[in-house]
Amino acid sequence: MPSERAHELAQHARLAKLLNGDFQIAEESSADELSAFAVWATDHRLAPLLHAQTPERSVWKELFHAARTESLAAHLFRSTWMKHLFEAGASAGVSFTAFKGAGIAHLREVYAEPGLRPLGDVDLLVPRNELPAAVAAAQKIGFTPPNDDPVVREYLLSENYHVPLVHPDFGVLELHHGLYRDLPDGFTEGALVRAVPLEMYGQRARVLARPDLFLTLCVHYGIYERGCPPWAWLAEIFMLGRALTPNEWSDVTQRAEATHTAVFVCAALSSLDTLWKLVPAAPESLSAATWAKRLHPRELRAVQALLERLPEGALNGDKISLARRLAGRPVRGGRVAKSLFCHPGAVCLELNVRSDAPAFWRYRLQHAGKRLLRGVRAAWRS
Repeated sequence: MPSERAHELAQHARLAKLLNGDFQIAEESSADELSAFAVWATDHRLAPLLHAQTPERSVWKELFHAARTESLAAHLFRSTWMKHLFEAGASAGVSFTAFKGAGIAHLREVYAEPGLRPLGDVDLLVPRNELPAAVAAAQKIGFTPPNDDPVVREYLLSENYHVPLVHPDFGVLELHHGLYRDLPDGFTEGALVRAVPLEMYGQRARVLARPDLFLTLCVHYGIYERGCPPWAWLAEIFMLGRALTPNEWSDVTQRAEATHTAVFVCAALSSLDTLWKLVPAAPESLSAATWAKRLHPRELRAVQALLERLPEGALNGDKISLARRLAGRPVRGGRVAKSLFCHPGAVCLELNVRSDAPAFWRYRLQHAGKRLLRGVRAAWRS
């Protein structure tokens, strides 16, 4: 009986071959192995994409057919309420910009059609001054905040980078006014200016320019800390990176250096090389080893620790983010000391407690203590 690690590595080996156009591995695997791979690929949001890329009348089409049909049905359902959201936003003067899954799904060089990308939630970026109107547009079609605490609302609209909203039928919508704690506001503002027009669900919208989207996907991959990420994220980084022109790669390099986020690009490219032996860009100057030369020693150790835990281990975004802070890199939220005693609204969200509850301050002190211990451990190991 193969170990869990050996089983996971075998799945990644099959995936790497499929992404590289080698479809003969079906002849080298048993029926049980192929079925297990189909389940694994579906869990990691890869099955619809692989269904589209594999040859007609092959065993792969049959294996991934159910996931492809389910993804298409979800896309058609999503398109109905997204159309109403965009209409409500347009009437209020809101300009929505797609990124992450919703954005990459509409890039033909990655997905032949948007329905091939299953979405856990929908992420849209709006200018900070349009955020209240965007929230109102979402509420107009039935979305509500998961927490009505005024302290939480103030935190979401100010210090946090997104406002989550929920709907009993439509799921989760996240309206971002920032791109993560490790990307400064200046990058977000520039990315909104550089965003390109796009038609989504029959409505006018925009999507991040490809270099900005690539850098954002790398940061998103690197800060993940809840177990293994959906490996569709890494596959998308590979496919988008493969489609970038030399000038666009130059833009990625310049913006990563300007925002001090080279560690995230290095982490993503190193993961591709370690897991799948895939390189999205031909020039040696764009290799993971070259990106590693741009890193502070603390950042490099954080990337190496990430690679040692792949594929079954959890990514530790806190470790990379803290390594950046200890290396003196700028982040949203300011100094390390400030991050230990974060906004009370963040405590309310994480611990599911109201700010006016008698136990709030006890929870907040416990929360700060846990963050301090976690930060000290990560700093010591880095």
